[in-house]
Amino acid sequence: TPAAPVLHMTPTHRPPPMLSGGESKTAPAAARNLVPELPMEAEGPLDDRKKAPVKANTKDWESNEAPAVAPYLVPELPIDANGSLDDEELLSWIRDTNIHRVIAEALRAPLESAADSRSIDELHLLRNLRSRAELSRLLNTPAMIEGIIDAIWEKKADLTEGRQMEFPHNEISSDLPRLSYKGLQAFFGGLNGMVGPCEPQLDVAMAAEHTSRPDCAVTFTYQVYGITTTSAIEWRFVCEPDSPPNGGWPREQSGLDPDLHARSPIPLEELESRTHKVNVQLKKMEYPELLPQEGVGLRLYAGPMFLKYNALLRGIDCDDVNLREKMIRLCCSADVYRSFMDDGLDTATICQNHLNKYTTTIHVINSAIIKLGKLNRAGYVYMGISKFTLPDSF
Repeated sequence: TPAAPVLHMTPTHRPPPMLSGGESKTAPAAARNLVPELPMEAEGPLDDRKKAPVKANTKDWESNEAPAVAPYLVPELPIDANGSLDDEELLSWIRDTNIHRVIAEALRAPLESAADSRSIDELHLLRNLRSRAELSRLLNTPAMIEGIIDAIWEKKADLTEGRQMEFPHNEISSDLPRLSYKGLQAFFGGLNGMVGPCEPQLDVAMAAEHTSRPDCAVTFTYQVYGITTTSAIEWRFVCEPDSPPNGGWPREQSGLDPDLHARSPIPLEELESRTHKVNVQLKKMEYPELLPQEGVGLRLYAGPMFLKYNALLRGIDCDDVNLREKMIRLCCSADVYRSFMDDGLDTATICQNHLNKYTTTIHVINSAIIKLGKLNRAGYVYMGISKFTLPDSF
């Protein structure tokens, strides 16, 4: 996951409905603070800097000035004489030893004597540590040291015995495109490095990205459920649920019984209520609350728009022609897509001048997911990959 910030602003209103041209009916809300999620230097409040205006006009949207958001500060990494990260493989191997579980057990030790440890916030114990010496007493124990040694020794056996998971490569077509991992530069660059910095005026920027860019009126289809729609329609579906287009909102045509499971718009008041329920939990745990705009972003991501957001992130810096083609087809005008397919218009020119990167929307969704992650326990997630093969490093 890229090192991305959490948007932090006290929510005082729900997102106002947007006009078709992307203008808010009320004054747009500004993101007051960007709180980095990872332990790196804070960027500082946006209120202390000049806020660059968002140009919603289709004609000149490509030439917007960069918003006043400071770039990420990338921590120094150990580089060898050849300019490569010589310990990357070792660090990856150590992560697989699950040493973090040994450390977690040591930190949980004081809770074992509690009458009802289930009712105690485990992180509350760490917050209340008064000195480094207290932490040292928790970790500097024979059990802790032996646990680390055991974890490394058990993993070391894999190297000694040459254990390796076997996959049925003979059953996978070599003609399929191969996925790849990005390097540490992409990781520490975060979303800023991929799609650019977030605009401070969230409402206006998100509305412009869905209603005023060249791809916004181009229809696309979510094949699983047969929904054919546009970015502009999906924005109205979320932010103007009482104003359906002629013929009604796009409905599912396959994959389920539309009369029983079809999606339906929800009033903004209901979206605000659902966001408030989540914020009650986040506030109780002393975490940043969801912004109204983040509720809108999550609602958009839960619908057909996820196709565009994902296609953009997968194709924007990718060598695979299939992923690039899908990104350009979904996030550019029809004319640009034809130029790419028929005339060989190069990807770099398209990304620089014609691509709708949905920058602010993707930042907002990412921030919301980070915040919601505080309400869930970490666990393994298994995801199927179709029409691609995995890299050897996997």
